Amino acid sequence: MSASVRIHIMQPAKVALKVAQVQCINEKAYPNLGADYPVLIVSELSFAYPNQSHEAQRTLSGVSFMLRPGEILGLIGPSGCGKTTLLNVLAGLLEPSAGEIKIRSDSGAGRIGYIFQSDALLPWRTVKDNLLLVSEIVPHSRALVEAKISEYLRVFHLKPEHLDLYPSQLSGGMRQRVSIIQS
Repeated sequence: MSASVRIHIMQPAKVALKVAQVQCINEKAYPNLGADYPVLIVSELSFAYPNQSHEAQRTLSGVSFMLRPGEILGLIGPSGCGKTTLLNVLAGLLEPSAGEIKIRSDSGAGRIGYIFQSDALLPWRTVKDNLLLVSEIVPHSRALVEAKISEYLRVFHLKPEHLDLYPSQLSGGMRQRVSIIQS
């Protein structure tokens, strides 16, 4: 019996999607985009992990779906069926072996972020250094990230003095809020 990822799209009243770049579609490049044009189009996406015998172990095969503005996407399936792999491919953390991902981004940023089940903070880095990690990965973003940090601290009820603490010095809820800011 093979496990598979089941895609379920629900219609909420209003949802803000934090939209990572694969192919960016925006109104400047495509002036005829309507308001209901999908924010995410995934076509025939496949991914395979290499295994110890150097053969690829297929995790995703032929995954296709669209996500329109205001929709919520729920990934439902048993452990090991590829839900997290799909999220990692969509976020650009893994490169698909086949298929296409198109992301609508009116801002031009074209990014998908998601929050891991357990926080992904690096224990040897302070909160500030964890938050600045993205500026080490994305060129020329340090000034923007630094400018946003104080704004997000207020929004998520954290204090500037928390920036000098290590993850082990924070409560579980504080660690989760730092992870949300980091995403």
